[in-house]
Amino acid sequence: HFLGVSAADRAHRAERAIGEILEKGGPGKVTSAKEGQRVGMFIDGELAYVLVAADADRMRAETLESATVASTALLSHAIEETKEARDRSRILKALLSSAIATLIYGGLAWIVLRARHWLIARLADALHRTTAKVQVAGEHILGGGRMLTLARWAVQGITIVLLLAIADRWVTYVLLQFPYTRPWGEQADQFVLGIALKVGGGILRAIPDLLIAVVIFVIARAFIGMFRPL
Repeated sequence: HFLGVSAADRAHRAERAIGEILEKGGPGKVTSAKEGQRVGMFIDGELAYVLVAADADRMRAETLESATVASTALLSHAIEETKEARDRSRILKALLSSAIATLIYGGLAWIVLRARHWLIARLADALHRTTAKVQVAGEHILGGGRMLTLARWAVQGITIVLLLAIADRWVTYVLLQFPYTRPWGEQADQFVLGIALKVGGGILRAIPDLLIAVVIFVIARAFIGMFRPL
């Protein structure tokens, strides 16, 4: 409590005071002034709210001074985004930038899909010429059809990863253009990075087992080839 007013009531009063000050259309400059164990937060020279020592987060070893710095930064950022949300020219600019980004995304996606068809055709031709030469105990263990299927899966996987990466960049960029969606855009990279690390870690952990399975498969095919005449 401060002067008999609870923290919740102080927060509501601060919200109302901030709104009233910003309605006056000033530049929205945030300043602070310390007096004893309390700090007054001002917007354009008008008192918006007061911070006291009890407002500092003791669990994070926060002091009144560090709480003041954090409050100043957060309030300035909120005021700037509020002004941006009300600025029609900025909104139009954001819409234009998003439209251009969408066109670029569509063009890149088209290029990736076209490159997929071209790459599969080239792989089919290359595999047809080379796999017939690979033999173990007189057996063609790497048939062209099997290798082409594996190559297609690999190309499809790379294509999907590229399309998802481009889509992620596009969505993140568009979200960052607008004040109301900007927090989602700022968190999108961390979310995608977390998924990528989890999936990538699983793939790396599975590689040794996959190599062992391939070796067992090759040895088994060799033994089958040697004993088939019997």
